Amino acid sequence: MRSFVCYLSADGIKTKRSPALWMHFLVPVVGVFLFLIIFLFQQNKIGQAPTAFFGCMLAAFPVLIGIVTGLSAEQEAEAGHSQELLFHPSRLQALFSKVVLFLLLGSMALFLAAFGFSVSFSAAFHITFFAVSTYLSLILVMLLCNLFTYIFHWFLSLRFGKNVSIGVGIVESILGMLLLTVLG
Repeated sequence: MRSFVCYLSADGIKTKRSPALWMHFLVPVVGVFLFLIIFLFQQNKIGQAPTAFFGCMLAAFPVLIGIVTGLSAEQEAEAGHSQELLFHPSRLQALFSKVVLFLLLGSMALFLAAFGFSVSFSAAFHITFFAVSTYLSLILVMLLCNLFTYIFHWFLSLRFGKNVSIGVGIVESILGMLLLTVLG
């Protein structure tokens, strides 16, 4: 357990100066801002705001995950040809610590998105869509949905590289957006 905490701490230090942290921060903030502007001009469809917002957040996450895991795998490759991941006796702990770090960043982004959506829409329109427990359960469900995506993209990034992971993320996002429509 102690070595896992050390791996997680080292991964956190490596991520602190990478764009992964900022990307997990900017995607929810920009998403909330864009949806607020959109629904300021379409106030008659304000009841569709939660479904549209959280659907678009779920659809945007595969691209974000593809980019972040690709950058992380590239960072590991540049910092010694992934020696720590490949040749250490506890490879699973090193791989699992990356996945846990990705999940922590993803949960921070989802919490920021849900909190930003709730606060901005209640301030702009004086509407409270859900209770706090509903937002927390939405965050948990969305995080569990992204768990497999983080693991899958981490594998793709390590095995095939950043471009394949980003490409698969784009295809997943397009598919997710299509499934949000009547066609899906």
